[in-house]
Amino acid sequence: MKTTEVYLMLAECYARENKLTEAVDILNQLRAKRILSGTVNLTVPATRKETMELVINERRKELMFGFNRFFDLKRLNTEPEYAKTITRVFPLVNKTVPQKTYTLQPNSRLYIVPFPLTALMKNPKLTLNTDEKVPF
Repeated sequence: MKTTEVYLMLAECYARENKLTEAVDILNQLRAKRILSGTVNLTVPATRKETMELVINERRKELMFGFNRFFDLKRLNTEPEYAKTITRVFPLVNKTVPQKTYTLQPNSRLYIVPFPLTALMKNPKLTLNTDEKVPF
């Protein structure tokens, strides 16, 4: 766990408790260490949702590498006001691979990380956490 992750968790907790000024103060402390010139200080939004969006965007920037974004999407997709549908368009590479658009809905089962097959084989009482059947 990184220090920035702890700061962002604290900012999210403050935002969820409607302590908007404290949440933005935490974000500004983080940004002061990262941004050398330009606008460092964020202004305090009027609503909790806008503050949460600031925190989520800052999490995307600070925790770019790793699995944090995946787990944030999985966690926030359980709340309708923060659920996000992701759409990606893959361009035409050559004439044999057509252009295709992929969409990941907030309730998609692709957010479920299945148990490994070896774990299922070693423990017969363990059931799949997806809607699929056990392959053996």
